[in-house]
This record gives sequence, C-alpha cells and structure tokens, in this order.
Amino acid sequence: MAPQKKSAVVISSPENSPARSYYPWPRLLWVPVAAEYIGARPFFVEELIRSGEVLTVPAGNRKVIPIEELDAWAARQIAKAKAKLHVVDPAA
Repeated sequence: MAPQKKSAVVISSPENSPARSYYPWPRLLWVPVAAEYIGARPFFVEELIRSGEVLTVPAGNRKVIPIEELDAWAARQIAKAKAKLHVVDPAA
C-alpha cells in the first residue's frame, strides 16, 4: 500500500495576504528599520525625531514612526532639492 500524501495547510498570515504585496514594509517602524527605509543611520532618524521633523507614536515601551511620516519627510527633502535646482538668477 502506497503512503498517503499529506495535504498542505495554508495559514492566513500577513505574509500570505494579498495586501502584503502592496505593503512590503510595516506601517509603523522602529528607529533601526526606519533608518534602513530611508537609507540613513539610526542616529540620523533619532535626530529627525528630536527636531520634530517626524512624529512618533507609542507602541508598548518604545516609540515607532508611521511610514507615512517618513514618506512625507522624504517628499519635503525632494521638494527642497528641486527648488534649489530651479532657482532663477534675477541678475541674469
């Protein structure tokens, strides 16, 4: 008699959810992960928090940064850089 094959059980989890493909990063990031997300060091992210450039929310005994805050900060940095590139010299 041939051994019976066991069927696989798929457990619904964030990794298996259709939304996972749309949101590869968690919505709330702690400092080291936020630093990785923006391509910086954790100290830089801590400076952004201290200066009030990004807001945090409490999560247990630590503060986490909503990913939207980091996206908004990055958009502001890009806008500043573009504004510098498009400065028209009035003397020209």
